[in-house]
This record gives sequence, structure tokens and C-alpha cells, in this order.
Amino acid sequence: MGFFNVVKRLPVSCLRLALSLGRLSLILAAGTVRGIGRWIQRTLEDVLLGMTTEPEKVLILGAKNAGKSSLLYRIKLGSFIQTVPTNSFIAEECSVCCLCYTPADSCVHYELKRVNALRLRLCEFGTGDDSEVVEDHLRCSSKVLFVVDASIGDLEGAALKDIASIVTQHNFFHQTSKYVIFNNKTDVVGSSTKCALADVKLPEHIRRRMIWVDGSALTGAGVVATLSFLLTENRWASEAANERNSEDLIQLN
Repeated sequence: MGFFNVVKRLPVSCLRLALSLGRLSLILAAGTVRGIGRWIQRTLEDVLLGMTTEPEKVLILGAKNAGKSSLLYRIKLGSFIQTVPTNSFIAEECSVCCLCYTPADSCVHYELKRVNALRLRLCEFGTGDDSEVVEDHLRCSSKVLFVVDASIGDLEGAALKDIASIVTQHNFFHQTSKYVIFNNKTDVVGSSTKCALADVKLPEHIRRRMIWVDGSALTGAGVVATLSFLLTENRWASEAANERNSEDLIQLN
């Protein structure tokens, strides 16, 4: 009797199985269509954004073997890659999340459409570029990232003097520019972290638009702080305005 009951119920079981498989197929198809739709929408948004907005240009300067290329690709890719010394000027474009400052293509905030992406154009000078090339790009950029090597002992006596000279000249063209001194390779044993922004011989009104970051292109330490400062609009200006308001209140009282 049991066998005959199974035979009788077989068509019904097959029908239920077919319906379940059909429902599962529809769910998968709908999910695939939604995913493709989101991808197309995001691609169109990126294309339109690229047509209407210019990327933020960030110049990367530093001595040979300071780790400029490693830092550039750490920002672009979100991971460390081994590089070779750069002989000529290179430029790479990328998009980063405006919330966590990680590459947009691997950021959960951007994937969930909670935030927008910021387009960057990262420019690095090579050892073969002459001073005219550097000066031309400095004139049309308001964000400069200096990379210094923490494994070199005489940091204050050499690199910081060059940075102060470049910033002083650059400030004639851009009074609202921002600067970051990225002390790279701090993860190396014996590296120096004794220097700070106060060691850079510059006027106070310029140092307000600068920060010092002890970091590493290898581990990614300090990258978020660097991008956050460079890409946050007019943080130093708001602080200066608050100071002026405070001074006005003191004078009125």
C-alpha cells in the first residue's frame, strides 16, 4: 500500500518541485536584473559625473626612494604594490569614497549608494623631470602631498628645508592651498618620528593649512588622515573665521 501511495503522490510532488524551482529561478532572475540595473545606473552616474566635474588634482613630491609611487597606488588601489623608481611624470585617476576615503570600487558605503565618490588625479614627478615641469604643475594645483623618508636620519636638515622653500614659492600662486607632509616608512625599525609640523620653518598662517602625518604606504597608516585633510573643504578657513569672530567678541567686550 505504501508503494502505491507514493506512486499516487508522485505527480503532485513533481509539480510542487517544478513550482519551487520556477519560483527560485524567478527570484534569481529578478536579483540579476536588479544587480545589472544598479550597475548600469552607477556607471551612467560616474560617466555623467566625470563629464561635469573636474577631478581633484593632488601633486606628490619627494626625494628619490621616499615611496611616492607606493603611496600613489596605495591611494588608488587600497593595497600595497611593489614599484620601481619613476623617471618621468605620471598621472593616475581614481575615485574614493567621501566618507571613508577608500577606493570607491571596494567601498561598502559607495556600493550601497549612501555616499558619493570623489574623483582624484594623482600626479607624481619623476627623477628625470626638470624644475620647469614641476613649477608648471604647481601653478595649477592647490593640493600638494610631500613624501619624506622616515628611515633617513637627517630629515630635519635636508627635506624639511626643501619643503619650506617649495611651499613659500607655491603660496604666491595659491593662498588657499593645502599641504600634507607624509612621513613615510614609519613601520621600518629605526625610523624617525621625532619631527613634527613645528620643525618646518614657515609662517603660522601657512602652517594652518598643513598637517604632518606619520604613516606608511606599506600598511596604509596615515592615508585616510591625509585624504581627509586634503579633500575636506575649507576646514582651515572655518577655523580661521571662528578665531576672527572670537577676537571681535573680545574687542567688543
